[in-house]
Amino acid sequence: MPEQSAQLHPEGWYNLEIIENGISQAGTGSYSVYLIFKPINPSYPNLVRDLYLTDNAIERTVQTLRELGFQGDKFEDFKNNPQLMAGIVARVQVNHEDYQKQDGTTVKIARIGWVNSPNRKFRQMAESVPNNISRLNAILKATPKTSVNMAQQPVPDQGNRPEVPDGDVPF
Repeated sequence: MPEQSAQLHPEGWYNLEIIENGISQAGTGSYSVYLIFKPINPSYPNLVRDLYLTDNAIERTVQTLRELGFQGDKFEDFKNNPQLMAGIVARVQVNHEDYQKQDGTTVKIARIGWVNSPNRKFRQMAESVPNNISRLNAILKATPKTSVNMAQQPVPDQGNRPEVPDGDVPF
């Protein structure tokens, strides 16, 4: 009988709670801090994210752990206390991807792509305007306004694009 795959967690950004953590070692020998997240629905399997302890990834791993509130100074804390991060809520991106099992079959799985603090701000409000704001405003003012609301215009058929003469740049 074929293996029945579990229901996939939907893709998207979610605030999920960490329920366990630890240190793991991949078959390649690389170590990581793993975080296990409780899914939005108990019918979905738990989600796991490895934060790698390699030279290339260590800075992002430390940044993520600090953003989530980790106050320790030793990675061994994750091994010695599997509930160290339990109860912390993180903003995570869930993606679907194909995974090839050892027997050669491929299954679709849900994976966590990014882990951030739910309070992290990705865009900062500018405290001032650019030094050349007067020139930029002049360009904006000199550009004719249209009476057409472009957001309400139908999307043109992509198959009927107009020809662009040689030498013209369409932007």
